[in-house]
Amino acid sequence: MSPRKTFFFCTLWIFALGAYLELTDQEAYYWAWSTRPALCYFEHPPLQAWVTSFFTWIFGDAAWVIRSPALIGRVASFAILGAWARRR
Repeated sequence: MSPRKTFFFCTLWIFALGAYLELTDQEAYYWAWSTRPALCYFEHPPLQAWVTSFFTWIFGDAAWVIRSPALIGRVASFAILGAWARRR
């Protein structure tokens, strides 16, 4: 199987699991403080809260919506890393 097909199927698998599984405690915690966006938080930078707040504003409060910004970031990071590795 080619690396692109493998990446595609792994991405589909990640999103399928993300839609099926319940939220973890940490994901629920991130969602809780994304309901009140602010410029800074005690424990984390605000980007995760802003992006989660934006996604829940558009798509609602489903578990796959709350989890999707992290999944999209993970897939984008793998794609960038793979492109960088192929150039070397």
